[in-house]
Amino acid sequence: MRQDGFSGRYIIKLSSSIIIAGFNAIIQLLLPRVLSVDSYGLYSYNLNVFTSTVVLANLSASNAMVAKFSQRNEEKGIVCFYLRFFLVISILLNISVIMLYIAVGDIRTYFKGQTLFLILLGLNAAILNKLLSDVISMYDALAISRFPAFMQIGLKIMLCICICVGYFLGTLNLYIFYFFQTGITLLIAGLMLSALFREHKRRYADKYTSLNKKYGKEFFRFCKPLVLSSCWSQLMIIVMNSVLMKYAGESEQAMYGVALQINIVIGYVFSPYAELLKREFAVIVNDMEKIRSKLLLAMRHMFWLSAYFSVFILVCADWIIPFLFGIEYSGAISVTRFIMVYTIYQAWGQVGGSFLLATEQTKKQALFTSISQTFVVLGVIIFQIPNKLFPNGLGADGIGLNYMVSNFFSTIMVIAFCAYYSKIKYKETLAIQLKTLFCCVVAAVLSRWLVVFIIGDRLENFEIAIKIFFTGILYTSLIGGVIYKFPDTIGITKEMLLNAINKKKRGLQ
Repeated sequence: MRQDGFSGRYIIKLSSSIIIAGFNAIIQLLLPRVLSVDSYGLYSYNLNVFTSTVVLANLSASNAMVAKFSQRNEEKGIVCFYLRFFLVISILLNISVIMLYIAVGDIRTYFKGQTLFLILLGLNAAILNKLLSDVISMYDALAISRFPAFMQIGLKIMLCICICVGYFLGTLNLYIFYFFQTGITLLIAGLMLSALFREHKRRYADKYTSLNKKYGKEFFRFCKPLVLSSCWSQLMIIVMNSVLMKYAGESEQAMYGVALQINIVIGYVFSPYAELLKREFAVIVNDMEKIRSKLLLAMRHMFWLSAYFSVFILVCADWIIPFLFGIEYSGAISVTRFIMVYTIYQAWGQVGGSFLLATEQTKKQALFTSISQTFVVLGVIIFQIPNKLFPNGLGADGIGLNYMVSNFFSTIMVIAFCAYYSKIKYKETLAIQLKTLFCCVVAAVLSRWLVVFIIGDRLENFEIAIKIFFTGILYTSLIGGVIYKFPDTIGITKEMLLNAINKKKRGLQ
């Protein structure tokens, strides 16, 4: 398997992520339409709760595996130890859910009467998704991007085919969807692990070690500062979703689920960049000048990347939501706008998170996570639980506001520390935010206004599709013009930009 440089790996990951996002969009567009609003709300609830449960049980061990395997590629034992750990927690999670379902009757009310089999399918779907993301991180640690990208695309194609067939035959339900999802994900993850071990054996034939005690101590030291904060963080996600389900019901959970799916699709663009940064920071951890340069460049790239997509969706949400999901999901417009602001700072926070993990500052990360969750607790009390300010609660809008406000403050804290640690002036990080948001908001609002002025404000599906398309074209053209005129805003020079354009032209000839 071929190793690539950072830019090459990101281009591969970005290209594959765009393809994956396309297939994922088909899946996520079909599910809300084929399932009832309430059933889609249950799917969204299961996804959020079980994903957090699996991450909680993981105890940050996946972060330790990535950080250590990135620095010591020859030690296959790191991966083997982690996989044994992952298998144990997966078994324990299944046993725990079965025992709770049987022994604690009230637990069934939290899942709105779902059967034990359906709950276990949802749990194992989350477990296998986590395994797949961890296997991809193993490839990232080895600087291999082509093969995992190909396999991820294959997974989405197979899943998309199954969903489309089930949809058109009229037989698709949550049971069938979970069955296909778990089966295909297990197949792809197994094939990728097998190929990873063969490639490692080819590269490091005599380097295998299996010192479980040694790795156990290493993982314990790395994870110890993170465990409590990570558990608290994931518990709060579970609490937020449980409160939403309790006080607002399945329909509001569905509205939030729609907004979250848009966040996930955008995440396919910026998450690969954040994952790659873990290795990039780890290999230059002892060179402060390179660290500072890489961090500043990453902050610029990530903010522009996430803001470009999120601001457009925020400004045009009242067109995009009904067009993509149907008029019955119009209640998701406001929460989508809140989640788009959250998405921008979520992406930026991932840069800080990658930096802290790569430099093994786990105590600092634990502190920031704890402070962040304090904001979340306040957000649950103010925005989600009925109170004097909001007697009926805010439903999906409440959880969106909670995510937006708490994430904004926590991300600013993390970025401020990273800037201080690497001796980057904070006014530079402030300038990145203000310039980027100003450009994107002005471009999106102006593009929308021009299109409405020319086409009108009709809301039929065909007219909405045309307006979204031409607004996107104008918006992209304006953003492209700004970057061409001021390439330093994304951390490159005019010469670098012109060289890239000329290289692209030569490739098209």
